[in-house]
Amino acid sequence: MGKLQDREIAELAYELYEKSGWAQGKDEEHWLEAERVMEARSSAKKAARAAAKTTGKTAKSTKTAAAKSKKKTVKKSAKKSTEKEGAKVTL
Repeated sequence: MGKLQDREIAELAYELYEKSGWAQGKDEEHWLEAERVMEARSSAKKAARAAAKTTGKTAKSTKTAAAKSKKKTVKKSAKKSTEKEGAKVTL
């Protein structure tokens, strides 16, 4: 593991040590728990980034589909109104 990650794990392990009421002899338990917490945080961040990418693509494709649909509606409306006036216009 990198130095930064080891330091973060050590800080979290120390917090767990404090929360346990300074329980002696549980340093390895605290360290392993801190590693699990850090791994869970990392996984959550990765999942959030993946969801943001997926949502971004979905929103983009939704906008494109809405724009195409709007274009078709405008063409149909224009065609209907010109047919009512008696002239056929091909768009």
